[in-house]
Amino acid sequence: MTPPLTAPAIGGLALGALFFWVPDLSVVRAAEQRRHELRRALSCYLDTVAMSLAGGRGIPRGPTHRGPDRHGLGLRAAPLDDRPRPPGR
Repeated sequence: MTPPLTAPAIGGLALGALFFWVPDLSVVRAAEQRRHELRRALSCYLDTVAMSLAGGRGIPRGPTHRGPDRHGLGLRAAPLDDRPRPPGR
């Protein structure tokens, strides 16, 4: 006597559907986390630029200048003006 094939077929379809959606859920969760980190980093950067401009540094020196404590962004961006830069900066 052979067992009915409906139970294994339904179980196989259920497991197939489950294993089809689980990777998708993990990718969606990782994408949401990265979007959140990007929003936070971008808002911090824009706050730094706004504070630099409000503090009188102006556009050419604002986001590329590091403070005396060597903390900050210190981005290696292309200069926005035509002044020559010292070597190594």
